[in-house]
Amino acid sequence: MKKVTFDYYKSVFGGEASEEDFASHVRVARDAIRDVVNRSVRSVNASPEDGADGEIARAVCLEIDYLAKMRKSASPDGRGAVRESLGDYSVTYGPYGGVMRTCGVPVSPEAILCLRRAGLFSRWV
Repeated sequence: MKKVTFDYYKSVFGGEASEEDFASHVRVARDAIRDVVNRSVRSVNASPEDGADGEIARAVCLEIDYLAKMRKSASPDGRGAVRESLGDYSVTYGPYGGVMRTCGVPVSPEAILCLRRAGLFSRWV
């Protein structure tokens, strides 16, 4: 079984993140997906045609893209959120406010959909 490598991420999955972004996000992405699936994904088969392992590899790649996009779109507070207040009332909202999280890490809605379709989604059900 192969790990999700940068080569797989770029050439097979078609990922958009740079090699630097990939390296900084792959471990967090793998851990987040492992938590959602509730099984080890340290080494996964890197081919989507190979059933569950391939879907997990795809979910990890989707999560890497998601984390890289979040980093690029983050506001100065690093959360990608907008805060407004009027007197004692304040509200915070943003593009990632309603996103599911695991251990504080936002999880890609596309990755969750991928795992649900494959019957691998075991959290928040």
